[in-house]
Amino acid sequence: MRLSVVIPTFDRKERLGRTLAALEAQRGNVEGGVEILVVDDGSTDGTRSLLAGLEKEGRLRALSPGHGGPARARNAGAREAAGEILVFLGDDIVPEPRFLAAHDGAHRETPGEPRAVLGRTDWDSSRMRVTPMLRHLEEKGLQFGYVLIRDPDNVPAWFFYASNVSLPRDDFLRLEGFDETFGGAAWEDVEFALRAVAARPPLRLVYRPKARARHDHPTTVRSFRARQKSSGMAAARLLARHPGLASLLGVSAARSLEATRPALLSAAETLVKALDPLGVPLPGRLYDKLFRWDYLDGLREALASPSAEMASPSPARADGLHS
Repeated sequence: MRLSVVIPTFDRKERLGRTLAALEAQRGNVEGGVEILVVDDGSTDGTRSLLAGLEKEGRLRALSPGHGGPARARNAGAREAAGEILVFLGDDIVPEPRFLAAHDGAHRETPGEPRAVLGRTDWDSSRMRVTPMLRHLEEKGLQFGYVLIRDPDNVPAWFFYASNVSLPRDDFLRLEGFDETFGGAAWEDVEFALRAVAARPPLRLVYRPKARARHDHPTTVRSFRARQKSSGMAAARLLARHPGLASLLGVSAARSLEATRPALLSAAETLVKALDPLGVPLPGRLYDKLFRWDYLDGLREALASPSAEMASPSPARADGLHS
């Protein structure tokens, strides 16, 4: 088996169905074969029935290890996979027609080299309106940030997005997979990448935008603020694993943050909510300041807990935790 596509899912039956249909249409494009493993992380929305039917038809393999978060789900899928290459895909990430072939081709460029291949994910404009705020989040790093990649053949670990990335299964297992103590989908992929690039031999991350997919994930100011708060809380766990990242993670700014959100940010939020639906762009620094505070607030709260290492969010239903 050449490729094993591993998809963790939690209560996204409709979106998952679109992702699976897009994969099914291109499975024949890869020499050596493709298998699809969907790891149900405790869904209650009928996902299990959907997967049972598709598994009976031979279209996929379904695993149900219980509710433990995306890191645990991905690890479970990787252990059961038969493919040489693991392709990690989000359940709301809809691949374009040549997606699988692009990931496969990128690994065939340098056979035997420990490398991970980062694909490109854009907002799904066919299902959601891409507003100026969303465009900024996509382009400047808060959501993805592909325009910030300077060398596509040597990409920093910070860009290891587990919703659209592939790597050899043997290397993933050699590096012991994702840290399952991260409860939600925040920093567990970067934490793995930091270990991977420091390993011997190191795993090199490359960017291949032809492995393109669409992100079907409606996002509002409120939902992204919640995402940022969760990201900040999870950053405390990343810090516990990698203390040298304190400056990059904003620890000093978090510790000095006032507990009360500034009135100016509330005004900025009101402005974005009013103008963004109209397609009126605002200065990028305004979006950054608006969402930066929530990240720092989450980090501050986690660092102030009795055990900062245990303060990352549990595998909950919070919007965005399985993106």
